[in-house]
Amino acid sequence: MSAETDTPAGRPPPARRGYWVPGLIALGFLVAVSVLFAAVGLDSRVGRTLPGPVVAGYLSLDLESGGSTPAVHCPAEEPRRAGVRFTCTATRSGRPTETIQVTETSATGGFRYRLLPAG
Repeated sequence: MSAETDTPAGRPPPARRGYWVPGLIALGFLVAVSVLFAAVGLDSRVGRTLPGPVVAGYLSLDLESGGSTPAVHCPAEEPRRAGVRFTCTATRSGRPTETIQVTETSATGGFRYRLLPAG
């Protein structure tokens, strides 16, 4: 007997479907995308410390008035944690040094500040 007569209604046997090749292609694509995300840095890691010079730069720009930019000095770094408080100083020409209290509002680097009264 031939293979053609063994199948019902004279149909050829069903072809084996290969799922390995498409599966490997999909797996390769997912690995490539993961490597791309890791290389580009899209995992958005945040450092554990808040750098003082960066905070000082923001404060200096925010306190600028009448074209006079104060020199602001902050601690080198502070831990990134909501509620952490530290002080910075601002020096402007012809004025006494001002003290600035900085309070971190989030663990991602958000903060607010206020000028402390002299004395």
